[in-house]
Amino acid sequence: MINKQILDDIAEQVSRRLPQLNALGQDVSDSVKGLVQQSLGKLDLVTRDEFEAQLRALQRAEAKILELEAAVAELESRITP
Repeated sequence: MINKQILDDIAEQVSRRLPQLNALGQDVSDSVKGLVQQSLGKLDLVTRDEFEAQLRALQRAEAKILELEAAVAELESRITP
């Protein structure tokens, strides 16, 4: 679900850039919010929490890879005559 504040901010920005919409009132603002929400709903988006969780998992994986690469290099140095 898209954050309501984000939709409100987008609708406000559209209204500021197209002042003639302000004259049409709240109905247009609500329509813009609905269109934006519908458009964003079609996108394959993740929440900030999901993104940050995946980022942390990636950072742990990268650290483990570096650790394993160092261990392999050390083992290789032991068997190389």
